[in-house]
Amino acid sequence: MYSAKPFKNFIGEMLDESFEFRVPAPAVLGKILSGHSTVKNGKRIPSKQENIIHMLLAVAIGLILGILIIYFLKIYQKGWQIAICLVLPFIGVVIKSSMLNFHHYFLGENGLVAIQVKADGVESKETMLLFKDASNLVKGLTDRYKNFVYQGTDFSFQWYDEAGVKLFAISGTYHDKGGNPKYKKSFQYYWGVEAEKVWTNYIFDKAISQIKSQGFYEFGSKYGDKYRLGHGFIEKINSKGKSYRIEESEITSSYTEKGSLYIKTKEGFQWFNENAIVITFNDIHNSKIFISLFFQMIKVPE
Repeated sequence: MYSAKPFKNFIGEMLDESFEFRVPAPAVLGKILSGHSTVKNGKRIPSKQENIIHMLLAVAIGLILGILIIYFLKIYQKGWQIAICLVLPFIGVVIKSSMLNFHHYFLGENGLVAIQVKADGVESKETMLLFKDASNLVKGLTDRYKNFVYQGTDFSFQWYDEAGVKLFAISGTYHDKGGNPKYKKSFQYYWGVEAEKVWTNYIFDKAISQIKSQGFYEFGSKYGDKYRLGHGFIEKINSKGKSYRIEESEITSSYTEKGSLYIKTKEGFQWFNENAIVITFNDIHNSKIFISLFFQMIKVPE
C-alpha cells in the first residue's frame, strides 16, 4: 500500500483516514496539492475475473426478478416481457459497476490525474493532463429547470490544446441551487474548481510575458469570437474577422455581476444591443485569467 498523506482534499480539509491510496501520483505532476480516493481503508479490490463473475451475477439476478415480476403480475404481452427482462439486468449491471468504482484523483502543481485502481498485481490505468500541453480551459455551469423547478446543475471543465483537441475533461451534475453541493457526492466538481485555480496560476506568467512581447494576450470563446487584452485596451474580433477595439480612455465604468463583465463607454459604443457591453465568463476560455487581466490592464476611474 502507498501512503500519500498528509495532504488535503479538494475543499482544503485534511483527508479522511477512512480513504486509502494504493498507488502514488505520477512524479511528473510535481508537488501534490490535493487529492481524493474512492477506495476505502482496507477494502479488497476484486480481480478482473471476479468482476466478470459479479457482472454475470447481476445479470442473473436481474433476469430472475424480471421473470418473477412477469409471473406474479401476469404480464402476457411479449413486448413488455422482453423489455422487463432487458431493463432489470441492465440496471443490475449499472448498480454493480458503481460499486466497483475504485479511483484516485490527484491535483498537482503541474497537472492532474485520475487513476483507475485495479486489483493487486494489475497495472492501474491513468488519465492525465499536464498543464504544459494545454492552451485553453473551457468552463461550463448550467442550472436546469423543469416547470420552474430546479433539476440540478451541470458542470464541466475542459482543457484543449492549441489545435482545439480536447485533452482532459471533468464533468458531472450536482444538486444544490445555492452552488455549494456536499463534497462527498460532488467531489469532482470541487476537483475542477481547484484545478482551475492552479491552471490559472500556471499560465498567468505566460499571459503577462506575451503582453510584454506582443502587446496583447488573446482569448478564444464559445462562439468563435476572440478577445485581446493589452495595456489600456480591449479588442473583440468576431467570427467573421471584423475587429472592434475600445481604448481605456473611452470606458466610463466596468464591473462584474452575476457571472458577466459589463463595460460602459462614453460614446455608448456597444458590441451588443444592450445598455453595456456584456461578456459572459462561461463563454470565454480561461475566464479567470481574462477577468484578472482586464482589471490589471485597463484602469477605469472610480
